[in-house]
Amino acid sequence: MMLALSLWRPWCWAFFHANKRVENRGWKPPAKVIGQWVAMHAALRFDDEAHHRMTHGHYGEAPVSCPPDGIGHPVGIVGAMLIAGAFLHPDHDPGAAPGTMMMEVGRTLTQEARQLDTFAFGPWCWVIKHVVELATPIPCKGMQGLWAVAPHAEAIIREAIASDCGGCASASGVPELHTCGQ
Repeated sequence: MMLALSLWRPWCWAFFHANKRVENRGWKPPAKVIGQWVAMHAALRFDDEAHHRMTHGHYGEAPVSCPPDGIGHPVGIVGAMLIAGAFLHPDHDPGAAPGTMMMEVGRTLTQEARQLDTFAFGPWCWVIKHVVELATPIPCKGMQGLWAVAPHAEAIIREAIASDCGGCASASGVPELHTCGQ
């Protein structure tokens, strides 16, 4: 059973078009999703503040040309992300020693891995190893937290993952075996 996570728009867009590789959450991911594909659901809500920050260079050195609400931001299941691990952002745990945060499939994430994304602000930063965008979004209503994807939608998502990764081992959800170079 594949799980899904709802994200306010334009955050899904940022994963697909602005190289966002950290999902910020107020909670640590459950161990069962580490090393697994999770469907990305683009919620109805549009985060105007995030859009403003993206287009004005607040996430990194250069502004991102993110389209406005209603243009290029579909609603529904729009893709999938491979969860590699997570760390508590240093701004939320100032006493933590560098390089000793959370896990990546049983390994400690290094300081370098913790700084891999200008979109990381936490409190919990879920590290995303790979994303796959669906050619056609799957209409469905989202929910808070992690929720189960309908079987017909899961089949479509897994087919897209296998196609995108050329049949590499990442389609099985094992990040160490991810061989498609992405």
